Amino acid sequence: MTTLASGFQQLQINPTHLGSITVSVGPGSYTGIRVGVAAAYGLALPRSLPLISFCSLEGFIPSSDGPFASLIDARIGGAYILLQEKLGTRVKSLSPPQFVSKENLSEYLKEYPTQTGPHLSYPDPDHLVRLAAQKLKDNETSNQLELIYLRTPDYRTSF
Repeated sequence: MTTLASGFQQLQINPTHLGSITVSVGPGSYTGIRVGVAAAYGLALPRSLPLISFCSLEGFIPSSDGPFASLIDARIGGAYILLQEKLGTRVKSLSPPQFVSKENLSEYLKEYPTQTGPHLSYPDPDHLVRLAAQKLKDNETSNQLELIYLRTPDYRTSF
């Protein structure tokens, strides 16, 4: 049984229950992002469901309020970083996602002592649901997703 089929079974739903599809478009595992996006397309296209994308760094939220940095090890001598601020259940981005080299990391993060990411926690599902619902309400959907690449100056590519 596939992971998707298992998830549908655990939730006691099937694909016809879905009203939209939300998927991370990066940064992250090159292959993993593509597999997730392909699965999202596979579920969305047959029923013309809206596609909602988010940056994978947006899911890592600390429990305390204030500015924070979400980090993912880029495995190329640095980290993917998104600077954000949490106020209650509201989270706003303070920067675009970016790559910071290992040499510059500590200097870059000294104003952001609160840090989160897969090395510290799991993505916050409640936050991601609120994010997707707001994007759906604001009609921030697309039938063509742009993947986030941070290794080159032009980090967005259509898929």
